[in-house]
Amino acid sequence: MRRSIGLASLLAIGTVLALSSWLPTNDAASAGQGKGGEVIAKPTPTPKKTTTTKKNPPAKRPTSRRPEPSKSNSESTAPMGMDIVLNRTGDDGSISGVVAWSGPAPTYKIDTSADPVCGQRNPNLLTENYLVTNGKVANVFVYIEDGTTTDGWKLSDLMFDVPTEEVVLDQSGCRFVPHVVGAQVNQTLSVTNSDPTTHNVHFAPANNPEWNQTQPSGAAPLTHKFSYSEVMVPVKNNQHPWMKAYVGVLKHPFFAVTSEDGSFQIRGVPPGTYTLVAWHEATGLKSEGITARTVVTVRKKSKASIQSRLALNAG
Repeated sequence: MRRSIGLASLLAIGTVLALSSWLPTNDAASAGQGKGGEVIAKPTPTPKKTTTTKKNPPAKRPTSRRPEPSKSNSESTAPMGMDIVLNRTGDDGSISGVVAWSGPAPTYKIDTSADPVCGQRNPNLLTENYLVTNGKVANVFVYIEDGTTTDGWKLSDLMFDVPTEEVVLDQSGCRFVPHVVGAQVNQTLSVTNSDPTTHNVHFAPANNPEWNQTQPSGAAPLTHKFSYSEVMVPVKNNQHPWMKAYVGVLKHPFFAVTSEDGSFQIRGVPPGTYTLVAWHEATGLKSEGITARTVVTVRKKSKASIQSRLALNAG
């Protein structure tokens, strides 16, 4: 009996020794020793994930670039200049002059494919921002801004009769004719349509109410009046977005628009000293356009020549 018990004890001790040799005994993180010397297994901690940061690619070394080809005259960024030469001769109070242009004067062909009628009526339609011939520019609105007569009256305090004749703005060849026009306050402006297609007339003023009308081919003229002076009133055509015009509205009749040769004439100016302004739409991107101002003195039986230069930046 004693021998059988001893054998069982030996077998138990052998089993324990076999287990102790199989389990790790020196790793404090995975095993420990309990009471009585038995080995107790501890859970192995889950290894932490390591994150790696992506490095930015190395900066490219600068490479030498060939100089870009020079732009054409139509795309030149050279400064533009507008020279206003005023000549008044005689004793009738007239002011005459010419407006010269220096620098680029780009023109572009307009795509009228949206309306086949426009393509037939005007297949070579060009932009009208810069109409320059022999260095002289057309479509410049020249007017007296203010001044004082020799009698001491301010021009803004004087009253002038409203002309009875109408100012005509026609739509011909899918463009407004004329491109720039002047009118007095409350003078009738008659808009006609000479094209065999439907047009739209949209005045977008700042000081006067907005006015937007559709005008089919063959329709009667549309009439409109402006109640307040304004330089300038933009005119557009919602049917044909390339169509643009400008109307200068004043309380007095002392204004003119330069012709194709850049010349203009203002008649009937009372003797005095005035500020003369020339307005040009330039790129057409700024609704206020660009202006040049100069002072002119109107005298009877005398001659005067005044030149003023304004440097412009088309960008």
